Amino acid sequence: MKFLNSVETFLRVVELGNFTKAAQVRNVTPGMISTQISSLEREFGVRLLHRTTRKIVVTEEGIVLYQRLKKIVQDIDETKSSFLTPSMLTGKVRVVAGGLIVRFLMLPIVPEFSARYPGITLEFLLRNMLRGSKGDDGDLTIRYGPFENSSLIVKPLGNTHIVVAGSHDYLARHGTPKEPRELLNHRCCGFVDSGSGQLTAWQLERDAGEQFQFFPKHTLMFNDSVSLLDAAISGLGLVWMAEAFLQEAFEQGLLVPVLTAYRHRVEGPSVLYYGDKMMSARVRAFLQFLTERYPSDASLTDSCLKLKVLSQG
Repeated sequence: MKFLNSVETFLRVVELGNFTKAAQVRNVTPGMISTQISSLEREFGVRLLHRTTRKIVVTEEGIVLYQRLKKIVQDIDETKSSFLTPSMLTGKVRVVAGGLIVRFLMLPIVPEFSARYPGITLEFLLRNMLRGSKGDDGDLTIRYGPFENSSLIVKPLGNTHIVVAGSHDYLARHGTPKEPRELLNHRCCGFVDSGSGQLTAWQLERDAGEQFQFFPKHTLMFNDSVSLLDAAISGLGLVWMAEAFLQEAFEQGLLVPVLTAYRHRVEGPSVLYYGDKMMSARVRAFLQFLTERYPSDASLTDSCLKLKVLSQG
């Protein structure tokens, strides 16, 4: 078992290119990662990695061994999975996602998943990046695109519309815009992508094909999507946000849609991962469960409403 642990550590180091990142994923110290790699090098009698203070370079022997060991670990994992029932799966699944994704997409499915897989612990790591590549410290990342890392597998969790919304109190005080250009005279709450540091432009589309993309006057800016939603509910300004995340506020009368003739259709957030070959059975179980609850060809809003009805029934 120690040998297999060292093998899995080596595969992670090669894929992540960093001892610290591999240590986070393996939930051990960087020193333990170094010890396991050294043990594996002694076992095979070759140098697998050239380590410097700035980067890691895989040797020719390391590349050959990586390719062979990856297939062996895949076969072992598939064999183990064939004998495991849902109640036998144990361990932690680390999911990197934004606050609204966790609140409106993840938490509603946790009770059913936990009932089916009682031995699996879900750990949600909040990262409020609108766009970017996979988070290095998670098994899965759920995020909006586009995605620059071509080695990632990307599965959309449905589609949605981005709409403008505001509270009754705000609209009573400042009026309701009838045209997109009127947004320039309103207090707006904007989202700053934590990954790029850039403010997100608002895009609006009309059925006739008219398109508008602009930066309204942002009175408030947040890099936290939950705070952005709370600000709108508090009457601090208008927001431009995925309809699926606003639906509950609409139903409760906390917010109302604005400029309803202008909606921007996009793919919903996607789940990102490096591939099935190195995926543990527990992570595969959650991935399958997640994509079943949020089919890529369905409306994200409809999927959320369906889950709500099922939970109430």
